[in-house]
Amino acid sequence: MKPFGIIGIVIIVAAVVALLNSFFIVDQRQQSLVLQVGRAVEAYNEPGSPEPEAGLKFKIPFIQSVVTYDRRNLGLDVDEIEIFASNQEQLIVDAFVRWQISDPLAFYQRLGTQREAQSQLNRFTESAIRNALGQQLPEEIISGQRSELMDTIRENLGESIAGRGIDIIDVRI
Repeated sequence: MKPFGIIGIVIIVAAVVALLNSFFIVDQRQQSLVLQVGRAVEAYNEPGSPEPEAGLKFKIPFIQSVVTYDRRNLGLDVDEIEIFASNQEQLIVDAFVRWQISDPLAFYQRLGTQREAQSQLNRFTESAIRNALGQQLPEEIISGQRSELMDTIRENLGESIAGRGIDIIDVRI
């Protein structure tokens, strides 16, 4: 009778662990991808979805895993960039980018993590700023054309990062 008791306890513990591993919570501020052997099978709470899909969800324990991303607008503070204006005068520019994960599947496939996304966004932002401001005189950058330049930078950055599941909301210099 004693071996049956130990086996019974092991079975009960395994069932409890499996049960606890089969549920997950999607917060209203997050979006989640359910992965089965590394392939996405379900997405919850994507931006633009008609109804919020936050709440308690079910997954197959030990076969499916969940990757969670932020649904809110995210910010990236770009380090100071040294730029040479068209008259070869050196300028130091600070920039701030507002972005959002718009397609969690494409984001997962192309970037994987928010850290990698920020790294690539940082490089693409520096390039877009250099391209836009390097052709201007310092007076034009500082004057009223600055908003037009920021729009140009945002458009160029959006084109550069296209296909990665990211929307560029705003760029400020």
